[in-house]
Amino acid sequence: MKKFLKSSLSFILAITFLFSSAVVGLSELDLGGFFAVKASAASVVESGTCGENLTWTLDDEGTLTISGTGEMYDYHPLTSSLVGSDFAPWFTYRESIEAIVLAPGVTKIGSGAFQYCINPTSVTIPVGVVEIGDGAFHNCTNLIFVGIPDSVTSIGESVFYGCTALTSIVFSDSVTSIGSSVFHNTAYYNDVNNWENDVLYNGNHLIEAKTSLSGDYIVKAGTKSIAASAFSDCTNLTSVTIQNGVSSIVGSVFSGCTSLSSVVIPDTVVSIGDYTFRDCSKLTAINVGVNNSYYSSVDGVLFNKDKTILLQYPAGKSSIEYVVPESVTSIYDYAFYGCTSLASVTIPDSVTSIGESVFDNSKKLNAINVTGNNTNYSSADGVLFNKDKTILVRYPEGKTSTEYKIPDSVTTIGYLAFDRCENLVLVEISDNTETIQPQAFNCCTNLATAIAPKSLKSIGMMAFVGCQNFSRILYKGTEEEWKNVTIENILGINSLGNAIVYYNYTSECEHTSSDWIIDTPASVSAPGSKHKECTVCHEVLETVAIAQLKPATPKVATTNEIGGVNITWNAVDGAAKYQIYRRQGGSNTWTLVGTTTGTSLLDKNVQSGIYYVYSVRAYNNAGQYSDFVSANTQTRKFMAVPKLKGISNATNGLYITWEPVAGITNGYRVYRRGAGSTYWTYLGTTKNTYFTDTAVKNNSGEYFRYTVIADGGYHSKFDTTGLYLRRLSNPTLKSATSASAGITVKWTPVKGCLGYYVYRKTADSNWVRVGVVNGVNSSSYLDKTAKKGVTYTYTVRAVCGSYISYFNSGISCKDKY
Repeated sequence: MKKFLKSSLSFILAITFLFSSAVVGLSELDLGGFFAVKASAASVVESGTCGENLTWTLDDEGTLTISGTGEMYDYHPLTSSLVGSDFAPWFTYRESIEAIVLAPGVTKIGSGAFQYCINPTSVTIPVGVVEIGDGAFHNCTNLIFVGIPDSVTSIGESVFYGCTALTSIVFSDSVTSIGSSVFHNTAYYNDVNNWENDVLYNGNHLIEAKTSLSGDYIVKAGTKSIAASAFSDCTNLTSVTIQNGVSSIVGSVFSGCTSLSSVVIPDTVVSIGDYTFRDCSKLTAINVGVNNSYYSSVDGVLFNKDKTILLQYPAGKSSIEYVVPESVTSIYDYAFYGCTSLASVTIPDSVTSIGESVFDNSKKLNAINVTGNNTNYSSADGVLFNKDKTILVRYPEGKTSTEYKIPDSVTTIGYLAFDRCENLVLVEISDNTETIQPQAFNCCTNLATAIAPKSLKSIGMMAFVGCQNFSRILYKGTEEEWKNVTIENILGINSLGNAIVYYNYTSECEHTSSDWIIDTPASVSAPGSKHKECTVCHEVLETVAIAQLKPATPKVATTNEIGGVNITWNAVDGAAKYQIYRRQGGSNTWTLVGTTTGTSLLDKNVQSGIYYVYSVRAYNNAGQYSDFVSANTQTRKFMAVPKLKGISNATNGLYITWEPVAGITNGYRVYRRGAGSTYWTYLGTTKNTYFTDTAVKNNSGEYFRYTVIADGGYHSKFDTTGLYLRRLSNPTLKSATSASAGITVKWTPVKGCLGYYVYRKTADSNWVRVGVVNGVNSSSYLDKTAKKGVTYTYTVRAVCGSYISYFNSGISCKDKY
C-alpha cells in the first residue's frame, strides 16, 4: 500500500512539475488534452479491530476509518513510559494516512491512537466521544483544525503535543479533566498571540504556564479547570491567586515552583490532587476561601473543612516547631514533605492515622514527639513508634547521630522507617527484631554497618536500596541460622546489595588484624579502597584509598568533511572529557584544537593542501590525562570541497565549472547522477576547473546532477546537492528562405523541450531574440519584420521552462521582398 500511495504522489508531483516548468518563459504553451484522470472507487487494503466493538479500515486513498460502538483500545503513547502496550495496528502506515474518519458510536479515542499521522489536516470528533487518551494526536504535524464536541469530558496528557500547525481548536466547559502538556510544541504554544502573560488558555481552561512565568499571578476570572502540572517548574513564580469558578486542582499543578510563597484557593474548589505542592521549598501559606465547603486553612496550613485531616504543611514556613491541632485525626501522605526549617513536630492524642512518607525530605527534622495519651502512636528521643513501641515507624532525617541502637521492644522496622537518614553510619538492630520491612533503610547513603540479631526472620524487598556505602552485616548467629532468614529479591537482585555477612558477632573482642583486603579495585572512573579487619569479629580496623587509574589513550581517525577535518575516536572508560591536539606536518609542536565530552570534533581552522597530524588525550574527573601515543595519532591532508560555479548546455553535452582548490596533485574527480538515481557515477578526472560531459550529448530532455571531488592524494568531501540541469540539444538548422511574407527559418525538433527561442543578427549587430515558438514539435518560424535587401543570420535555442539549450553558429538569408 505504501508503494501505491508513494507512486501516486510521485505521479502528481511529476505532472505539477511539468505544468510549473512550462509556464516559465513560455506563456502561450497549450497542454490541453495532454492527459486525463479516471476516477475510481477506493479499495480497502488493510483492516482489523481496535476495540471490543470497534473496527478500522485503511483504503488505497489513505483514508483511515474507525467504525462501531464503544471505546478504542489504548496504545503506547510515545510521550510516556507506559509498559505493556503496543502501537496502534495502523502505526506502520502512519506516513501514508491522508485522512482520519471517526464514525458516530465511538466513545473514547485511545492513548497514542493517531500519533505521528503527519498528513491529515483536520479531524472532526463525533458527538458521543467522552475521553481523548494520552498522546492521541501526538506529532500530527500538519493537523490544523480539530472539532471537539460537548460530550468530551476528559482530555489526556500531551494529546496535541508537537502538532506544530494546529491553530484551530476549542472545547467547552463540559471538559473537567485536562492532562499536562496538551498544546506543548504546537502553534498554540509557540505563537505569542495565544499566550496571555506567559499563560496559555483554551476557552475557560488553563492549559499551561511557561516556566519563565514570574512574580504574582491571578488566574483569570471564568476559568473552569487547570490542567495537571500547569505551573510545574515555574521557578520564578512567587504567588498564585485562583478565582472562583475553578472546581478542581489536579495533581502536581505547582510541583517544582521553588520560589512560590503563597497560593489562594477559592470557595469553588472541591478537589486537590496529590503532589500539588511538592518541592515548593519557599511556600509559606496555602489560603482557602472562608466559604469553601471542602477545605480550610489555619495560619497557611491546609486542612479538610472540619480540620480533621492535615493535608499540607507549607514546606517554606520558617517555624522550627509545629504542634498539630487537637482536631486532627489523620495526617495525609507527604503532609510535611520537604520542610526546610522544621526541626520538631508534636502529634496530639487525637491522631489515629499517619500516612506514607509524611516526613520525607525534611532535612532538619530531628524530633517527632507524641503526647502521652495517644492510643496509636508513641515516641522516644524524637523517634516515632506505634503505641507499644513494637514497630519503629519513622526515624527523623535531621538527627545528627552517626550511630543508633534500636530499642529492645521493637519487633518490626517499618516501611521507609529510616528513609534518607544520610548521617547514619551504623545501626544496631534490637535482639527482639524479627522483621525489616521493604525499603526500611532507603537511601541511607553513608550507612556502612548493620548489627543484626539472631531473632531476625525476614528482610523486605530493597530494604537497603540506595545505601551505596553499605558493606557488612554483623550477624549475632551462625551461618546456618542466617540461612533461615527470608530475604526478598526484586528482579533477581538481592536487597542487601554487596553487603558481606559476618557470623557469631560479639561486641567484646581482642582484635587480630588481617592482611589488606581489596574492597573496590581502583579504576579509571574512581579510586579504590582497601581495609584491614579483625579476623575474629570482622570489625574494620583500618581503611585506605587506592589511587585512581588514568584513562587509556584514544585511537584517532580522521576524514575530510565540508568545512574542515572531522576527528573521531573511541570512547575511553572513565573519561570525563577529551582534548584534541594538532600539529602541522613536519612540525613537532602540538596545538590544542578543542575540548569536548563527545567522541568527535570538526577542526575548521585548516587550509586546503596542508598535512595535519591529530592526537586525542582523555582525562578523568580526578584530572589525570592519558599519554600521547604516536601509534594512536593520524595524519590527514585537508582538501577543501570544490565550490561549484555553474552548469550549462553546450553543443556537445553539459558544461560544468568550479573554483580551484589548493593542494591538487591528481586533479578533480567529476561525478554525475541521473534523475531518480541515488548513486553518483564517476565520469573522469581533470586538472582543469571545467568539464564537459559529452556522454549525455544525445540525452535531450533528461535531468542530470553533477558534483566534483578534489584529489590531492587525500580526497575532499563533495557538494552533496551538486548542480543540476536539463539536457537540451542544439536545434539543427535546416534552412532560411525569403518570401513575400518574410524570412522562414526551419530546424529539426528537439526532444524534451516545450518550445523555442529564435534569434537573429546582422553584420553590424549582436544576437537579438525575435520570436518565441510554442510546442514540442514546432520546427519553423516566420520573421515578418525582416527588411528587403538586408542579410540576416538566424539561430534557434530549445527551451523548457528555465532550461535552455546552446545554439549553433547560425544560418543566413537575404530578404528579397
